[in-house]
Amino acid sequence: MSLSSKAVNQNKTKTINPKLALENTATQLLPKLTEKFRDFGYVEICHQRLSQQDSDFLSYQGLTKAEHLVFGTVMIKWSLSPQSLSELSHEINILKALSKIEKNSKIVPKLLASKSSAVIFLENTYQFEFLVMLYFSSSLNKQIRLPMSLEQKQELLIKSAQIINSLHQSGWLHGDIKPSNILVDNSKNELQLFLTDFALSKQIGDSKNLSISGTPAYLAPECWHGEGLSLQSDIYAFGVMMVEILMGKRAFSIDKSSPNHAKAWAMAHCQNPLPRLPVDYQQYQSVINKALAKRQAQRYQSMSRIIKDLLAL
Repeated sequence: MSLSSKAVNQNKTKTINPKLALENTATQLLPKLTEKFRDFGYVEICHQRLSQQDSDFLSYQGLTKAEHLVFGTVMIKWSLSPQSLSELSHEINILKALSKIEKNSKIVPKLLASKSSAVIFLENTYQFEFLVMLYFSSSLNKQIRLPMSLEQKQELLIKSAQIINSLHQSGWLHGDIKPSNILVDNSKNELQLFLTDFALSKQIGDSKNLSISGTPAYLAPECWHGEGLSLQSDIYAFGVMMVEILMGKRAFSIDKSSPNHAKAWAMAHCQNPLPRLPVDYQQYQSVINKALAKRQAQRYQSMSRIIKDLLAL
């Protein structure tokens, strides 16, 4: 199980090591969660991730692997929030909306179950929510670290582009496109990819939430200027991911010793020259250049156009 802690207020004085505090909380929280999941029919429960966010009250999120008599091996994504509407509520609503559109059954994992109820923990009332999906042992993040032929990389590029395009055609943008948010199913004869983690997703054209959000390594230049997530930022993130699929490394990097990571990432995306591919991948350079264009007007306007250009290679 991995533990991480994110403080919303960076200037808040800490009286205890955050990691130690989270570990202490885990010893109290996780056994209670195990009991809860058993009540819903889940067994062989293995908590894989726990994180917390600091606000007026702490909120907790996590991932738990388990077995279910009907569903089989599943991944449970859960949250404990002092608010009635959490990021997970938002994600559950999006998955339910997408599940009503038949074609999206091939781009998002099937939502097997979801629950929401009020619970008492550490003398505070929390909204306990979880969603259940089939467990996938691999992601695109793991896949691209394996030795692959150019043909295999091309397949990953096209199939990744296709599921993002299908999401856009359904009227939604993802907001956090990256290899770890694309699940890989190798259980059938045909490789199948699924999008996951819709915490930042919103309908295309929705101008709400102009704060900088997303994963810095994949965040488009305009987002660093406060323009918010958009279809164009999804396209840019896919361009970053294209480089990673082909080269096994990100399009941009920063000095980890930098005192201000956010500023370093902003400069990387807004000012650094576009990555140059080696000779073996030169046929992809024009696609990379257009997907990673600093200005939105010079960038691809749709994923369908990227797919057309990739298929023409």
